[in-house]
Amino acid sequence: MRNFTHTENLFRVSPELIEQLTIQADAGDALACFKVGRYHYVVQPDEDSIEKAIDYIEKAQEGGIIEADVAKAIILYNGDSGLVDREEAHNLLDKGLDHECEFAAELFSRNIINGNNGYKVDRQLAIRALEALIAESDNPMYYFLYATALEAEHSLSAARPWYEKAYNAGFLTASVNLAVCRGYNDDYKLVDQDAYRDTLHAAAKAGDPTAYCVILMDELAPDIFEQEEPERTESQNKLIEGLEWCAGNGCVLAAHYLGEIYRYGQYGIEKDIEEAYSWHCQASQWGVSDSYEALYTMVAEAEIDFDPNEIDDVLDYLALQGARGQNEAMLRKAVERYNQGGLKDFDTEIEAYHIPAYNALPDEPEDDEPIDDDGRYDPYV
Repeated sequence: MRNFTHTENLFRVSPELIEQLTIQADAGDALACFKVGRYHYVVQPDEDSIEKAIDYIEKAQEGGIIEADVAKAIILYNGDSGLVDREEAHNLLDKGLDHECEFAAELFSRNIINGNNGYKVDRQLAIRALEALIAESDNPMYYFLYATALEAEHSLSAARPWYEKAYNAGFLTASVNLAVCRGYNDDYKLVDQDAYRDTLHAAAKAGDPTAYCVILMDELAPDIFEQEEPERTESQNKLIEGLEWCAGNGCVLAAHYLGEIYRYGQYGIEKDIEEAYSWHCQASQWGVSDSYEALYTMVAEAEIDFDPNEIDDVLDYLALQGARGQNEAMLRKAVERYNQGGLKDFDTEIEAYHIPAYNALPDEPEDDEPIDDDGRYDPYV
C-alpha cells in the first residue's frame, strides 16, 4: 500500500502495472480504484488525470477502502473537486485516524508539524504521536516525519539519527535532509562540505532524483559561467537533460528550476518563454506554489500570449491556486482580485479561509530587496 500512499513511490510505478490496475479498477476492484486514483492524482500523466483521480478515489471510498477517504481529504484540502472544504476533509481524516490508517497518521502529522490545512502547529503533539506510532511500526515515513518535527522543535543534531534511520530503511526522500545534517551545524552553517556532497552523490547513485537535482544546481550549474566551448555547451545540455530526468522521476522542484532557467535564460541557456510556461505549468500541477506565482507574473506582464478576454479568468485561477498552496504573494493577489469583483464563484472558500489568512499576513515591505539575477543557484540560502 505504501507504494501508492507515499508520493515519491508513485513516480516509480510502471505504466504496465497501472494498465493492469486500470483494467481491475474498471471491473469494480475497489483497491485497484484507489491505486489508479492515487497514481493519476500525484503523477498526472493525462490532461484529465485529476478528473480520473476523483472518480476512481470516490469509487474506492464506496468500496470501503479507508485510504481512499484520506485521499479524498487531500482532494478537499486542495480544492481539486471545486471548493476547498476543510470541515469535510477533517471528518474524513478523523475517520482514517479512528481506523488506525497509516496514510491518515502521516497526513495528520504533517498538518500539525507544518500548520497545514487549517491545523495549528503543535510539534510536541506530533512528537508524542509519532513516538507511539514508531513503537508499533517500521514505517520509514514515520521516522522521516519524526525527524522533521525534531529538527523544527529542537535541532539538526536531534533530528539526524531519524533522518539516518529513514534513509537506511529505503526512504530516499530523506537524503537531502540527511546531507544537511551531516554537513551543517545546528546554526545551519556549512562545516563539512565533503560529508554533505558525499551523501548527495550516494543518494543520487541510488536513484534519488531530488539529490541529483541538488547536485546539478549546486555543482554543475555554477561552473558553466567559467567554462569555454565546447565544454560549456556540454554542461548546459547535461544540466537540462539532468533536470528533465529529475522532474520525470518525481522531483517537482526540478520542473520549477527548468521553468526559471528558460524564463530568464539562466546559465547561458537560450531564453524560451514557451518552454518556461510549460515547465511552470507542470511544476504547479505537482504542487509547487512558487510556479503559480511565476505563471501569474508571466500572464500579467504579457510574457506569454493569451486572448485578452481570457486573461482575467486565467489570473483569477492562478491566484486562487497559489493561495491554496500557501504562496503569500498569490494569497494577496487572490484576496485583492476577490475584493475587486473577481472569483465570486469561490466566495465561501475565500471568506472562510483566504481572507482570514490574508488578514494575518504581515504588512508588505515598502521596498523589495534587490533581485540577484545572475542565474546562479545558491543551495545554502
